[in-house]
Amino acid sequence: MKASEIAAAAQAYEADIVGFLRDLIAIPAESSHEGPVIQRIRQEMEKVGFDEIRIDGMGISWGESGRGRP
Repeated sequence: MKASEIAAAAQAYEADIVGFLRDLIAIPAESSHEGPVIQRIRQEMEKVGFDEIRIDGMGISWGESGRGRP
């Protein structure tokens, strides 16, 4: 994929990305009370189609999409 194609694809998602970041900023999340932010991140990961989403006991979120080499 060419750089111009990547830039065009990123531009197509600009409104979604900005909306997501605004949501994250608007959610109060003081230390040890990050649950609502974690859930909002999970919601976005589900929306974009992650195959697997995990949240550990510390609230760290990660997901996998597709199979093969990272």
